[in-house]
Amino acid sequence: MALLGIDGGGKSSVAAALREGLEHAGHEVVDASTDVMFERAALGEGHPWESLHHIAEEGWRLYLRQPPAQSAVFTSGLLELTAYCVIRADVVEPALERGAVVLTDSFCLKNVVRTLRQAQFMEGCLREAVDQALRGVRTALSSPVLQPDVGLLLDADPALALRWRRAQRGGLEPGADLSVAGRPGDEAFVELQSALATELREAAGHWGWHVLSVDGRPLAETVSAALSHVREHPGLRGPR
Repeated sequence: MALLGIDGGGKSSVAAALREGLEHAGHEVVDASTDVMFERAALGEGHPWESLHHIAEEGWRLYLRQPPAQSAVFTSGLLELTAYCVIRADVVEPALERGAVVLTDSFCLKNVVRTLRQAQFMEGCLREAVDQALRGVRTALSSPVLQPDVGLLLDADPALALRWRRAQRGGLEPGADLSVAGRPGDEAFVELQSALATELREAAGHWGWHVLSVDGRPLAETVSAALSHVREHPGLRGPR
């Protein structure tokens, strides 16, 4: 099961509530979010966590390279797909085989699109190369091998997401705006996230994912709607 949506749209909060609800119903829930890798790698748990940690470190090193380089940002975005394939093979598949529910709070398409589109705002735009790469990524992720059994798009308004992000964190995390292209700040956040939202809606529609509108209603209502959809989905395995 995977969530998709722009930055600040509530994916982490909904994922946490979904996990709690599914565990309460008797399911084993395995967290396959990329953020888990840092904790597992720090505990010395070996492959795949150390491999994922190295991929993430290299991705950020390229992304934050000084002076900024479009080719480095481009490569950083594609490393997201590499990490997802490792997670799918070495975390998701073994968990599914034993009957667990696997939950990731952000399907990798979001970070790939976000990073590659940022490269297009940099000097010496590689627009054609970025468009070709994104078509390839979309094609790869359309494969049943890489698609989740349950996909949920949290379709949030970028301006609303910005207000939530400011309230939650007091600022924007690296990569959420166009800082890498020399355009930091709220206006750049809304511009980037608006473009991202359009592409995520298109992908979700193509894949037949369920769409939940995030329009400021209470989180509990969004979670309830997500749980209702998940529990009815034939891909959800029964509790052990």
